[in-house]
Amino acid sequence: MGDKKVTVILLTLALMVLAFEGTTTTAEAYSDCVNNCMPTCLQQVKSAGTHACELACQQFCDTEGQE
Repeated sequence: MGDKKVTVILLTLALMVLAFEGTTTTAEAYSDCVNNCMPTCLQQVKSAGTHACELACQQFCDTEGQE
């Protein structure tokens, strides 16, 4: 009976680690997408400020940048 509890606990921990790692990777990819987009936006749209480019890059990464 004790062995089953240990096995269940270890499997639960392993699944939690895998789920967390997948979330971190996705967040890092999204952050990289926004960071790579910002310089291009600021260079190509001379009148755009940082805030406008940040919003535009977030929208881009939400829709097209993650493919």
